[in-house]
Amino acid sequence: MAIYDVSGGEITSVDNAAKLKLYPWPVILGAADLTTSAADAGTLQGDVFTLSGGAGVYAAFDVPVSEVESQMVRFRAGCTALTGGAKLVIAGVKKNSTESAAVDLCTLGVGSVEQDIDLAWYDVYSTLDMAKAVSVRIVLNAAGSSVTLNAPELCEKVMDCAYVDEGGATLGKALENVQTAIQSASGGFDGQFTAPDGSKYILQVSAAGEAVFTPVVPSKALFIGNSLLVGFGQFGMCASNAQSDYYYHVTQAITAKNASFTAAKAGGTAIEAATDDDTLDTAYNNIASKVTNDLDLIIVQLSDNTNSTEKIAYLKNGGAKRLLSKLRTAAPHARVVWAAAWYTSTERLDAIQAACAATGCEFIPFNDLNTAENRGAIGNTITYPDGNTSTVEASGVASHPGDAGMLAIANRMLEKLGIG
Repeated sequence: MAIYDVSGGEITSVDNAAKLKLYPWPVILGAADLTTSAADAGTLQGDVFTLSGGAGVYAAFDVPVSEVESQMVRFRAGCTALTGGAKLVIAGVKKNSTESAAVDLCTLGVGSVEQDIDLAWYDVYSTLDMAKAVSVRIVLNAAGSSVTLNAPELCEKVMDCAYVDEGGATLGKALENVQTAIQSASGGFDGQFTAPDGSKYILQVSAAGEAVFTPVVPSKALFIGNSLLVGFGQFGMCASNAQSDYYYHVTQAITAKNASFTAAKAGGTAIEAATDDDTLDTAYNNIASKVTNDLDLIIVQLSDNTNSTEKIAYLKNGGAKRLLSKLRTAAPHARVVWAAAWYTSTERLDAIQAACAATGCEFIPFNDLNTAENRGAIGNTITYPDGNTSTVEASGVASHPGDAGMLAIANRMLEKLGIG
């Protein structure tokens, strides 16, 4: 985490630690680090960079993918002049090929430019080979184009904390926020009711307004997730085998308490990509057949790939709530829990928590478990159910939870569910 004084200068010591300012997005590359596709295409005056030329001419930040621990970077700049048009792309080569590839990120316009780039997402879901050279490029669209950028920067996300906002906060203010949260936390009743035989239940209200008692230890569950659930086909990325992902650990723990327990999986990456009601409804309909009225537990493990301005805006402004309402209506006896997330932000977690509160669902955060010791690693061996093996080669894959991370996620879920 980069530490600055209140004037913005990076420091290594200060007399009054409370005045230290914490920034969640420190700069890793600046204007002087930009390289151009043509020797005379770029000019730099102070922190002001101008790119001029024909269609396809570009300036690039070479992204140190393997060094970005969070696998999340942000391009930001102030666009002060633009002629002919320009766009921001992420570029490299295709997987299993030497052919160049590029994916458009956004179109540049005069004003503030800020684009978050989820490197792990591109590693898993795009054709780009993130184990090879990758760059973020400002690309000109037409002959005679030019763009002037004030302080173009590539930043790395190094923290996500509810007590430190995007613009930073002093250490003193952050500690005040922590203290307030602790003081407002309440203990006492855990929300569970005990039957004469010792069985535990939670009380819910159905869409029809009826009281529903749902067993804490379920008999039938559905897990709706992304690459952490099905990234390696039959198990989660980056577990070493099918007996080491969070789904296996959770279902085994439940089976130990209820031998008749059954569970199923549903891939939900299309739900994460929704930007409006229509795209969410289409994505939901693809898994709707698995959301049956005899379920008594649904675990939603989504939002890691809700990583664009449009996706996040929809998550916040109705998407999360719409999904949860659909699940609770289709499975009126189910305890619906949203567990999130390995790759995330305070903005997304707040939106999910609010949606859970608004629909009678539960929220289990596990973003704090994304630590170096809980991630996979390049060179790890993956063993598939058919006995075949592969080696982790890309940092985006390795950034997913390894065996330790999967176990930590499972234990968090079981603890919060009251089953552990």
